[in-house]
Amino acid sequence: MANDVYTGFWVDWEKGRSKGATLTLPQEQGFVLVSFLTLFVQFSGACFWRVVCFIIHQRRSTTAPRDGLFQQQQIILRNAITAPNALWNLGRSTLAWRGHVESPFRHAMALILITVIHMCFFGVAGLFSSQIASTGGGSALVRSEVCGYPKEISNVRAQEAYNLGGDELITFNSEVLLGRLTLTKSATYARSCYNNPIDSGATDCNIYINTYLEGINASAVDNATCPFGGKSCGTSNSVRYDSGHISSSKHLGINFPESEDVSIRRVTSCAPIDSEQYATDWKANRIEAFGKKTKTSVRFWEFGQGPSGCRATIPQNMTDDTTFCVSQYQRDYWQPPYTVLAVTAYVDNATASDFKPISDFQRGDADVTLISIFSKAKYTDVVDDPLFNAHNNSWTVGSNAKNFSTPTTDLSVLGCAEQYQFCNTANTKCTKLTGLYAALKTVENGELQLSPQQAAIFRVIWRAAWAMVLQWATTILDNSLLLAQDFVFTMKSTTSSPLPPNQWVQEAHNLHNLSLAVLQRRVNEFSSPENFNIRPGLNSLKQINVTTDPHELIICQLQKIRSTAHVSVSVLGMCVILGVGSILILLDWTFIQQIFWFRSVTHLRQAKKADWQATGVLQLHRQALEARAVGPWNVGDYLFPVLVERGRSFLGLGVRHDVPEHGSFQREGSESSLKAPADKSGQYSAISEEISMEPMGDQKGRRHYSRT
Repeated sequence: MANDVYTGFWVDWEKGRSKGATLTLPQEQGFVLVSFLTLFVQFSGACFWRVVCFIIHQRRSTTAPRDGLFQQQQIILRNAITAPNALWNLGRSTLAWRGHVESPFRHAMALILITVIHMCFFGVAGLFSSQIASTGGGSALVRSEVCGYPKEISNVRAQEAYNLGGDELITFNSEVLLGRLTLTKSATYARSCYNNPIDSGATDCNIYINTYLEGINASAVDNATCPFGGKSCGTSNSVRYDSGHISSSKHLGINFPESEDVSIRRVTSCAPIDSEQYATDWKANRIEAFGKKTKTSVRFWEFGQGPSGCRATIPQNMTDDTTFCVSQYQRDYWQPPYTVLAVTAYVDNATASDFKPISDFQRGDADVTLISIFSKAKYTDVVDDPLFNAHNNSWTVGSNAKNFSTPTTDLSVLGCAEQYQFCNTANTKCTKLTGLYAALKTVENGELQLSPQQAAIFRVIWRAAWAMVLQWATTILDNSLLLAQDFVFTMKSTTSSPLPPNQWVQEAHNLHNLSLAVLQRRVNEFSSPENFNIRPGLNSLKQINVTTDPHELIICQLQKIRSTAHVSVSVLGMCVILGVGSILILLDWTFIQQIFWFRSVTHLRQAKKADWQATGVLQLHRQALEARAVGPWNVGDYLFPVLVERGRSFLGLGVRHDVPEHGSFQREGSESSLKAPADKSGQYSAISEEISMEPMGDQKGRRHYSRT
């Protein structure tokens, strides 16, 4: 599949219009956006922290005397830029006042707890802000220059290439190759992502909107009754795998609202067949199809007339109900460890069927597939599995002769019943659980009352279901369909490790999983067909029957996949982060000013206002300098007091000088107030004496002096 991805805004209808609003970006741009949102959360948290500090500071502010720890805590709250900075200073202040005030930890505990809660809340918010974006294979809409399914010829399964020519041969060539590519990739996907839960999180499994299909009320039963009549089953139990109702939108990724949803359900029931009761004796003097011998022995299995399953002799030599056959030539000279042939009987479609089943295998509510396995495998130990049963001994020649176990029967058969059900999710109308073509007739008769868009979705899904039938899989994949093939030593060898006693259950489960994997892939291939050269000068996209139906064209634009090369961001989550964060930032910029404006109008709580204004770090700096006769100051802006005199220079608070003309105090203070011990080098010395501080006396911004 060509996974070009749409970038921009779109709606994921599985989540609804609001929650599903999504922005998809290339990975680099997506990471920048996610990083910005994370930083924005932290910045807005810092802004909100200043509001929290103001509220706590004003709540605690009082005109009554308080100890030194309380006063330092007020100054910390007034000047803490971030919560971590406040936590650090509150902790250090508490430790410093041990032994100087009563119960410093008890007095600081509430402030520390509030600070920690704030840090944790915005820390978690920062982590969750990154969760609004899917960076490891999130949902995206696929884009392709071509949309549709491959061109077809009628009854492709019955055609042979040597009977075709011209455009028909090209169409047959492309249809088979594209079908084989779909099946081989689906088989690999089923083994990795369905059969092996450990590997289901691998990158190769992160393709479709759901790693594997598991619809509503899906189930797996390993003790079901035999799906066929008579005493046909070779075991007391069979298996039944029900996919549940697979939603076209939720599970298959066709992105429409629930009102346009269509569901498909697949049920696979399988059991080993007691093939010997349907087998004839060896028939002599038959023409051999493989070895070209005129007289040979052939054995027939009679499940119903269907010559396509018997290739060892010509049709004229077969019995009336021949389905499968094995010749003596195959027994003596056949090389592959397993040879797989299958026949299918469809409900309501004799043309597509391979055989006419006898009464034991006739089902009016299911398509019946019989899979024959001719085994030449030699196992290193006995096999008790009913499908691959091997208890015959086979000795190799030579001094190092070994005993191998060979199949007990000449031919083993796995019988499966395939059933389908389609539903209109909007009105809950469903077809019966029946064969594929029978379900098609029900829908075409209008019994589900599908909308035009639902009808288009159904056509896409039904064509995908047509490709998921076991008849097509066995034709294309042959012996590679079997999991037992994995136990064979080499590609050219017939020697195999022994198989577990429930191997047939694993094979049946794999067949069901393969069908679901084909359904997933085929639906996605409609919107994004395979792009490769079928032969020199012929690209596969040229062999796509491009749809012109307007409703199917909409589907082409709304197929969801997963893309590791893109980042999809929730628009709702992004708006919440930007909206709430902006409010917190504006609150920081306007809340304190508005509170002070209200107090200036009402003249309420002026002492609290003065406490906040006077303990700002630059106001404390101004007051310290005024204590050293540096002034006058303009305090019109209480956050940033400035000297009235233009270009005035003065020494910092941490240094003094013994030469008066170099000090900043000569002009503002008396000489006696400036005297201090000087070191021998005549350089600056640290101020060690206590500086007396006076509160700011004028809150209206007038120039003034403050002397000690």
